[in-house]
Amino acid sequence: MADSGKKLDEIAGDFGSKVAKLKGLFSKEEKFWGDIKKLKSDRDKLNVRVKELSSKGKKLRDERDKMNEKVASLKKKRSELIDKIKSMRGDAKAIAGEKRSLSKDAGEPSVKIISRLNKNLNKLLSEDMPLEKEKKLFEDTVSLSEKLNIAIKADEVHDSMLSKYREILLIENEINALSESIRGTAKEAEEKHLESVKVYAELDEVRKQSDDFHKKLLVKYDEIKPVRDEITSLKSEIKSTEDEMEDTYNTIAKARETTLVKKRAEKISEAKEKLKTGKRISFDDFKAVIESGGSLPEQN
Repeated sequence: MADSGKKLDEIAGDFGSKVAKLKGLFSKEEKFWGDIKKLKSDRDKLNVRVKELSSKGKKLRDERDKMNEKVASLKKKRSELIDKIKSMRGDAKAIAGEKRSLSKDAGEPSVKIISRLNKNLNKLLSEDMPLEKEKKLFEDTVSLSEKLNIAIKADEVHDSMLSKYREILLIENEINALSESIRGTAKEAEEKHLESVKVYAELDEVRKQSDDFHKKLLVKYDEIKPVRDEITSLKSEIKSTEDEMEDTYNTIAKARETTLVKKRAEKISEAKEKLKTGKRISFDDFKAVIESGGSLPEQN
């Protein structure tokens, strides 16, 4: 009986020690989970920032690419206009050559030729002159008429040349406007590019920080695993110790019950023997006999 009690005390002490150890492990696990929760929160915040920066960087690059496409389109259009101007300048040069040749053949401007021609016609129509002089004046008038046709043609060519140069000037203005737009768009594209470079540099740094937190998180998970395994194992041990303690307690209780029953039977037997022999019995002895269902012997 004493051995059983000692064993129960030992088991209870072992149970208490294991429970205390389990509490310590729970406290340690709780600290791990606190660290894990903070690491996850920090990592998740950085991942949100990664998404924001990635979206911003992509937007900047898309805008830059569109601007570069616009620059390429503007350059192509400007190149086409430059080629067109080269062709038009060639045409204008040819027209200018034709105009110089006609002006040379005409000898003088059409206005002067018309003025001289009108004077000749007035003389021919209103003045009396010798036949020889009239013939010479008539020949001069015919010559002036021919030169007038050439001068008029020179004027037309000159107008065509001026029209061509005006068109060239308009195209040159358009080219200048395109060049200005190209410079502005290219500058804006470069600014977008530089901004995207900064954004992606920050993105790499934030992603690196996020990866570091994730690695630390994995380390914490590795560190908490043996603690959780120990908790699981200790829970199983505590359950086994609890079962053993209960079995031991039941064994002790049963043994005590058996001892009490035996002592009670002995007490009842002694009380009955005293009654038979006429000895005086105590109230407890009397009560034990009655409760056992026995009857008192007849007195002689």
